[in-house]
Amino acid sequence: MVNQFRNLSVLFVAQVILTFVLFLSDSDTGAYIQNEKLVDLQLDSLDRIVIEQPEDRPLVLEKQGGNWVLPDYFGFPASVEKITRTFGKLFDTKIGWPVATTDAAESRFKVAADQFERKLVFSSANVTETLYLGTSPGFKKIHARMDGSNTIYGIMFSAYQASIKTREWADQNFLHLPRDQIEGIELSDLVLRGADGKFTVEGISDAEMVVEAGIANLLADVSTLGFLEVLGKEDVPSFHLESPEFDFVILSKSGERIQYRYGKLDEKDQYVLKASNSEYFFKVSKYNLESLQDVQRAKLVQEGPVNPVENSAADPRSTD
Repeated sequence: MVNQFRNLSVLFVAQVILTFVLFLSDSDTGAYIQNEKLVDLQLDSLDRIVIEQPEDRPLVLEKQGGNWVLPDYFGFPASVEKITRTFGKLFDTKIGWPVATTDAAESRFKVAADQFERKLVFSSANVTETLYLGTSPGFKKIHARMDGSNTIYGIMFSAYQASIKTREWADQNFLHLPRDQIEGIELSDLVLRGADGKFTVEGISDAEMVVEAGIANLLADVSTLGFLEVLGKEDVPSFHLESPEFDFVILSKSGERIQYRYGKLDEKDQYVLKASNSEYFFKVSKYNLESLQDVQRAKLVQEGPVNPVENSAADPRSTD
């Protein structure tokens, strides 16, 4: 009886070892431990990306003339930085061990064709690939499944990175102008002129000097204008731009004279901004405007030392 039990034990151990060896040599399982990509695509080869979320309008990113735009957001330029950061990371994601491989698991992890947190469709002239993103197993992790496969993986990604909020994909630097391209600013009753990176205020006397910090702050404000959202390409009466609340002009190195006009919207503390070098109208905050309205000559110019040459000639104590 003891020998029989021993023999059965040896047989059981042998079966376990054999099963383990076969498991490791299985071609499918071996694929799971390789550094394969989840989405085998290149961003440069794509011309359309659609992000869907249940019961919401899809977000569409489309390449037009070689540039990414938001066709459903007045054709406004999309943020290349955000697109590259988001999808570059996703396309570099390597798969590990699968979480599940059954049809039933697709609904449980919310990566089914009719039940998902996000559905991402990547298209080019030659291929269309669909990725489903579902539940989150942990911080900055999410379950994912490629269409056409029932294998589900846990990857380092988050649903918020695939947001369907249009404003989050818009190019927030659209109104920015490099400081080295600014040669002058006309602001209320102030006129600034620049040369070799140095700015001065027109009309400054010999007994005055510019306040470098004030000039720097003004340049920072006008060169990095932001916005809350794009209002479209059509001027409407509610923008009140026929009698703007405020306006200023930037003179660029190219000789362009860019006018910026602010109109008061009916909404509380909301304004519309129109730049003469763009076809778009933007909603901006009260703060965006106030920082410019608050600029006064006293903040840019102060009394300075008397000209040292004149001072030396007038001082009887001076010597050659």
